[in-house]
Order: sequence, then C-alpha cells, then structure tokens
Amino acid sequence: MSGYSIYLDASGHPVDKPYVVIGGFIAREDRWIDFEKPWKELLRQRGIDFPFHATDFFYKHKSDPKLKHIVDDLVRVIANHVDVAFSVTIDVEAYKACNRERLLEEVSGTPYAIITKLIYKNVAEWQKRVGMCSPLLYFVEDGTMHKGDMMDCLRDRDGISPPIPVKKDNVACQAADLYAYAVYQSALLGGVPSDCFKAFMLRLPTQKDRIDSRVFLSDLQDHLASKCSVVVTEKYPEGVRVAIPARKDVGNVRFNFKGNKKKFRRATLGVANNDGKAKPRYSHEEDSQRLEGGITAPDGSGEAS
Repeated sequence: MSGYSIYLDASGHPVDKPYVVIGGFIAREDRWIDFEKPWKELLRQRGIDFPFHATDFFYKHKSDPKLKHIVDDLVRVIANHVDVAFSVTIDVEAYKACNRERLLEEVSGTPYAIITKLIYKNVAEWQKRVGMCSPLLYFVEDGTMHKGDMMDCLRDRDGISPPIPVKKDNVACQAADLYAYAVYQSALLGGVPSDCFKAFMLRLPTQKDRIDSRVFLSDLQDHLASKCSVVVTEKYPEGVRVAIPARKDVGNVRFNFKGNKKKFRRATLGVANNDGKAKPRYSHEEDSQRLEGGITAPDGSGEAS
C-alpha cells in the first residue's frame, strides 16, 4: 500500500476537435482506496450517474443553478486524496500541419502517443525533484482512440512499460477525466482558466501541485528538427538518429522501433489522399469502425481535415 499510482484519462479528439488533452493525478495506493467511498457517496448525494463522465455530467447539469457548488465538491474530494496533478495539451491542427509535411505520425505516433510520452517525462522530472523513490504504476482509462498506437510507441519504440488499461468504473480514472476535461475547456478559452479549472486552482494552488504542459506549433517544429528518428537506409546504418524526414523525401527509408523491426505504421491524420483531399483515416481498424458514421467538416462539406 506504500506504492504510488498515477491514473490518466483523455479529453478532446484527434479527428474533429481542436485539442487532445491527457490529465490525471498521482497518489499513494492507500489514498486511492480511501478516495472511492467519499467519491461514490458524493455522486449518490448529488444525483450524478456512475460511472462519472465529465462531458455527460456537464451536459446534463448545464442548467443546474448548483453546478458550481457541485463541481467544487467534486474537486474538493479529489484534492483531499491526491499529491500532484499532471496534464499535457496538444494542438491538433498544428499536429496535422506538421504531419502533412513530415513523417510525424510514423516516427513519433499519434497525438495521444506524443502527449503520453510527455506525461512520463514530466512525472520523471517531478519524481527526481521531490526525491521520490517509491514504485510508481501508470494506469489509463481503456477505450481512448489510438490507445493501441500509444502502447506500441511507448513499448516498442521507447522501451517504456505503457500504462495499464482500466475500466470506466475505476474512480481514480473518473477523477482524471474531470481534470482532463477542465484543462480542455481552458484550452478552448485560449488558455483562460475555465470555471472547472479554477476550482482545481483553488484546491491545488501552486505549481508543485499542478504540472500542466502544452504542445503547440513551435514545440512540434522543434521536435521535427531534432534527431529523434532511427532509420535504416543505404546511407545510414541501423541505429542512426536523424531529423524526421519530409514526406516528399521518403524514398525507401525504413524506420525501426527500439526492440523490434516494426516498420511504418499507417500515417493518416491530416495527410492528403491521392485526390488531394485530407480525410480522416486511422491507425487501427477498430478506430474507423467507431466512427464509421463519418466526420463532418466545419464547412459542412463532409470532408474533414
């Protein structure tokens, strides 16, 4: 019970939303266990559906005059049981723009994979700063789009144990869902804290309690220019790191993940088809099945970028 765990969840969508956010909390295992009873009791008292899902909750209660007080209660219960909050936000349009020019998805993964890796980096830096030596387990809510790609990238490319999937009825992931939603809503407001995020700011008031990062265009451009891809060509032997190549210069480049010989994953997000139109396509078949009804572009044309 002395070990620590971080539970994560995502908000936003890489196909038809402007941002993807992953967020969550670290706490000792015994505090996560203690968290379950007051969380469920609060949901019962407030008439909130279980398992809690932030998008559904805010839609259902948007006209409730007590909404702010309910959110304050939810945040209070979370803040009383966790040690630190983490989030990473990625600008989807910036990602797509970079992906159209360079092999970003093949080399670094989908937005979900990129921001999960950054969560790991931020957590590791926090552990070092506070001198945390206890074991830390990562958990993530199951079912998020491109979860498989994220797992592949962490395990096969980076040699990192990916987070363990858990079901939606896991209360720690419900807390993470609320935090990711709060960060996402703030991003929609141009970085201005949403009412929900303000509640977290009051309860987790200092930077040591909240570590929130953003990946926007300049960050992605810096990433594209860094020597982060491992290639195998006649010119470069196996294991050489180079900047992520431009799509037009691909040739017969083959990319290897660390630990296996996996080649290109299907790069699709924001990349034009042969007809010059960019349509949503997916790294995993099950993702396209989930959205088989189609995505409508903002102009109503039915073509999504």
